[in-house]
Amino acid sequence: MVESSAPTGLAARRMRVVLANAYSLFRRCPSFVVLLIVAGTLYFGCAGVQVTKVLVPADIRSFSGFAYVAPVPRGDELYPLVLRSDSLQDTAASKASLREDGVKLGPRHTITSETANTGNGAYFHLEDTIIFSTSDNSDPRTNGRTYTFHARAYLSPVWFWPLLTGGILLLGGAWVVPWVRAWRPAMRLDAMTSPGGRLRYIIHCWRASDPAIRGRARTALIRASVQSAAAAALAFVAIELPEIVRGPLFWLTLGGAMMVALLAARNLTSSGVLLLGRDRHLGAFQNAALAAAAISISLAGFELYLGYEEGLARKGLTSANPPGDEVCAATHLGKNCPAESRNLKNRAEGALPIRTGRAEIVLPGSIAATIRERRELITMPAGWETERASVPGATWAYRWQGVIHIFDRHKYRRLNGPFPAKNPEVFRIMVTGDSITYGAGLEATWSYPAQLERLLQKEYNVEVINLGRNGDQSADILQSIEKMTPLLKPDLIVYGVCLNDFLPSGIGQYTYSYSVPLPQWLKTAALERTRLAHLMDDSYKALLLALHVRRDFFDDILSNFGDYQSRFDADVARMNKFALAQGVRPIVGIVLDQFPTYGGRGHRIAAVADESMRKAQFDLIPAEDYYRSYDGRRFFVSRWEGHPDEEAHAIFATRIADHLYGRSDLERHRKKGSN
Repeated sequence: MVESSAPTGLAARRMRVVLANAYSLFRRCPSFVVLLIVAGTLYFGCAGVQVTKVLVPADIRSFSGFAYVAPVPRGDELYPLVLRSDSLQDTAASKASLREDGVKLGPRHTITSETANTGNGAYFHLEDTIIFSTSDNSDPRTNGRTYTFHARAYLSPVWFWPLLTGGILLLGGAWVVPWVRAWRPAMRLDAMTSPGGRLRYIIHCWRASDPAIRGRARTALIRASVQSAAAAALAFVAIELPEIVRGPLFWLTLGGAMMVALLAARNLTSSGVLLLGRDRHLGAFQNAALAAAAISISLAGFELYLGYEEGLARKGLTSANPPGDEVCAATHLGKNCPAESRNLKNRAEGALPIRTGRAEIVLPGSIAATIRERRELITMPAGWETERASVPGATWAYRWQGVIHIFDRHKYRRLNGPFPAKNPEVFRIMVTGDSITYGAGLEATWSYPAQLERLLQKEYNVEVINLGRNGDQSADILQSIEKMTPLLKPDLIVYGVCLNDFLPSGIGQYTYSYSVPLPQWLKTAALERTRLAHLMDDSYKALLLALHVRRDFFDDILSNFGDYQSRFDADVARMNKFALAQGVRPIVGIVLDQFPTYGGRGHRIAAVADESMRKAQFDLIPAEDYYRSYDGRRFFVSRWEGHPDEEAHAIFATRIADHLYGRSDLERHRKKGSN
């Protein structure tokens, strides 16, 4: 018995030592909390949290070739946790995996064009989507298999590094011990060294305190409870009633919730201080509450001002077409649109002449006024947001910036149906390009292909077919030329080069994102319900770009990231080679840029594009004169639509017309009696 009790007694003593040390750590509660925060920061920042989503067949849609696209959790939905996704800057950033009936697919990090061409399980995780293919290149919507997305969400660096650095400094700094001691009560009891001593000490302070102090503590606790409930109610109203809590009321409700929450925190802290026998004036909470109230009132006032300014701007902003004419203008199918005949009538007052040489286009005064009024808008008017529309004969359509955008089954801006047969008496020009050529943000009648057609028809029998498609890059435009040239039999092909055409197929313009460290639900609610949030968001992005903090695809193109320039060289060379093989004259190439800055990044990319087309033996319209003539001008539709406006499209059309005048093949189609 004696021999067996020794180890038992030793184990008990060791256990008491462990418990005593743990209790000693617990007594230093602030340090213990900081330690937990540091440990949690390391865990969520390094190990992360597993995120899983089953891809529902109804959410999967065809992308291109063997590739399909499906939505996955967005990177900031779990804020402050974020999901890392692939990008063109870091094609191996995502740690996500895709499984087909539990079996991992791959290779991952496969760029979209390669996924579409080869398939066999390749996939690419891009922001809130995954572009993938099945193991046997079958359709994932009908093959009966289950596809599961697996990823890990990590603590955002915006939170990870401050919490980790601050926690380490707080624990290791020389002021930790004084900070802990400062929070110890002035009165010490011997009982505090024993288990439960802290609770007995608090009870002792409560019983020994003055009855008046105990009454104040109870009152403060009741106030804190009521104010907490009021703050929760205001937050609930702000979140759950989006149709009511909008504009100035949103800022007032949000500010009211913050103010009441701060007052509740003050009363709760005051109750605790009084409980420990102290009486402190906690003015910092009151000052913060007053500041929250002042800020919310200021934001609400500014919101009212923005609404007033928007109302003034919208009084003069009228649609170029009445509601009954918008489909006709959107398609530009014929010459009998009532609105078209009205708007093309040159008004002496306010008309905007565009001349780049011999060619001249005079924009009507109503269009010139519309251009000015759109740019004066501070916030987006109601009805300018993107919304689906129904147009008979179109595969799909939507309204954006108050303009109907239609698409046929090939995604061109036209109604479904056969193209007109080639008339040998008419000189046919086929214009290819991306969303600029399409005329995004404008009525089809003001796109540069439409303006070019009207300009040339003054002297020639000519027709212009617009094959611009949103999102096309040089690889897509090459495919469009190879497919449509034998069908349309054009006499001439024009390629309107956008600066982002260097990017791979399926990849649009991008920037390195530096988001404001706020919860996503708050940012989304503010952007959906207030004008001021949009203004601040636009200003923040502009500030980052002005300070050269926010890099974008321009930088990657100039540095030949991912062989962007080499890919573009090969594409334009194949375009012209194919055109010549079809008996068409060399393709006319022109760079389109609505933000010309001489010597800027756009100018340098345009010079690279010009050199590529020159090497491919294009019939080039050099960009140098354009950047010299329009240096510093800004030709965008509106604050929310960065595509070129009607004036820019008129400039593009006159530059092309100046280049075409005098061509022998075009002169054969000159109208009788025209000079």
